[in-house]
Amino acid sequence: MLKKIIIFLGLILLWIFFTDSLNPLNIAVGLLLSVLIYFLFGNYSSSKRHSIKILKILNLIFFFIKELLLANLRVALEVIKPKFDMTPAIISVPLDITRPFQLVIFSSMITLTPGSLTLNFSDDNKTVYIHTLYYSSPEEFRSYIKNGFEKKIMEAF
Repeated sequence: MLKKIIIFLGLILLWIFFTDSLNPLNIAVGLLLSVLIYFLFGNYSSSKRHSIKILKILNLIFFFIKELLLANLRVALEVIKPKFDMTPAIISVPLDITRPFQLVIFSSMITLTPGSLTLNFSDDNKTVYIHTLYYSSPEEFRSYIKNGFEKKIMEAF
């Protein structure tokens, strides 16, 4: 029980530290978020399986941040270069993910990454249509999506 109280208080203190405000409304929001985070992840520390799941979610987050930074650099370099090297295309990518939550995360990550945009899913949600600014070949692009974004999402969720 003491461990749970320490975790809960630690979350509140982290919130106050990162927001740098002792405003009562800010503390109330921190309390609500701490309760939410605790109920979502509080029991995960007791199981090795759940600890591995959290690591895979963190791996997905770091993968996305890396892809986001690389895509931003690529688009920024494209803007400052005198000659455009873009070859836009719309490509269909077959999907192995099926759960709605996974599909939302997948499409959000693709759309948030500069140079790509999720356009639509097929009626059965087994194919996604993606617009990309940097087309080389359909196989290479599909491999990039399936071995990167889709694989990480399947591991995490």
